[in-house]
Amino acid sequence: MPQFEFHLDKKVTSWYRETHYVDADTLQEAQKIMIEKFAQGDTDETFDGQEEIPDTWDALTPKDNGGEPTQEIWCEESMLLLIDNVTKQPMI
Repeated sequence: MPQFEFHLDKKVTSWYRETHYVDADTLQEAQKIMIEKFAQGDTDETFDGQEEIPDTWDALTPKDNGGEPTQEIWCEESMLLLIDNVTKQPMI
């Protein structure tokens, strides 16, 4: 009997920790530079990577997502969206 693959996609919130490096003569100077870069939204040049902080994700509800779906079932073989948690009706 053939086996078919499906995916349940879930929208969640999660915390990520980015690593940034700042060259400075003192810790105080480095902190000041990092604060200024963050406040200006200019942290690309200090960025060195990121990782998800374990156990920090929370599932979103459609209400949290402006009434849009936060869970969807997709069929791998046909790449069709079959159903979501807003319409709750088959889409095929």
